[in-house]
Amino acid sequence: MLFGAWLVAAPWLLAGFTAGAGWNDVLVGAVLILASFPQGLVRERYRGWDRYIV
Repeated sequence: MLFGAWLVAAPWLLAGFTAGAGWNDVLVGAVLILASFPQGLVRERYRGWDRYIV
């Protein structure tokens, strides 16, 4: 989610972007943020890795 937020903000914080590249970053960042929300309950178990799965 943080990377998606960076993609949305980066065109305005960094110099040297074009309008098309800026809108592409906003679109990809928004899709990445939306895709990072939990989609449901995790039913599988991954032994020691369970604490890292949100």
